[in-house]
Amino acid sequence: MNPFYEKRNQKLMAVLSENMRFPEHLHGHMEILLVLEGQIGVKIMGEEQCLKEGDCAVVFPEQIHSYFGERKHRVLLLILDPALSGPYMRVLQTKSPASPFLPASRLSGEARLAWKRLYELAGGNGQLFLAEAENAGRTEAESAGRTEAEGTKQTEKGGTDPDKAGDKPAERPDEAVLKSAWFQVLLAHLMPVLEPRERRGRESMELTDRLLTYVAEHFQEQLTLERLSRELHVNKYYISHLFAERLQMNFRQYLNHIRLEYALQMMDATDWPMTRVWEEAGFNSQRSFNRCFRENMGMAPTEYRKKM
Repeated sequence: MNPFYEKRNQKLMAVLSENMRFPEHLHGHMEILLVLEGQIGVKIMGEEQCLKEGDCAVVFPEQIHSYFGERKHRVLLLILDPALSGPYMRVLQTKSPASPFLPASRLSGEARLAWKRLYELAGGNGQLFLAEAENAGRTEAESAGRTEAEGTKQTEKGGTDPDKAGDKPAERPDEAVLKSAWFQVLLAHLMPVLEPRERRGRESMELTDRLLTYVAEHFQEQLTLERLSRELHVNKYYISHLFAERLQMNFRQYLNHIRLEYALQMMDATDWPMTRVWEEAGFNSQRSFNRCFRENMGMAPTEYRKKM
């Protein structure tokens, strides 16, 4: 099952992805996307924008969002538990950005440094981040300033490092504390630009979260509105209304999106026969799978696999 649809237990995740597609979904973590190269379409709570190299998208917890686009791109995602945000936690849980999209020019050098530290703490390669993420969208002035600072840093390296002068090994810092600290540094630089405002419809958003979580955990099974209604103790007509209002699609369309995304991943990552692919994804027949595939991908599954 795709990790984006699972309940998140990790406090911090970093995902480096190429040509990412993802249908509308939500979860309880904060998600921050940085475009390293190319262009990607991002939709957050009905607001849609095409982001270019160096641009950033910020998704607060429980906000419906999706990623799409045909052009090649590489992006870096940070996925963070609001519990790490300290004094910003209430803001993240009760407010939304005035606009969730930040052009490269509005992402400061200090914010990029916090990005780098969080990326490293999540297990990412800091040198890779320096080579790509910090360069994405930099102005000439920023570049010149950083080059000068790096030159100074190289000069300083010529001396004796006082931390390494003695025989005593350096103590390992508390990573949980570091994650929280750098997350708060990042938020301190993002919040004035995001201009958070009060959210509306909190109760229905919580129900939407429950609905999507349930679908995410059971999409490979035979799911119906009646089953959702029975399991979540909510009127099936109200569930249908929430899908139409929040996701701009009906329940069956959303379920097929989830199943298709899973099928695409299995086709990319395995050599399973097509019968196993559509069965594992939850489709009840090859005919329904082929129809859904053609409607969304513009070609038959066998043609798609050949083109891969």
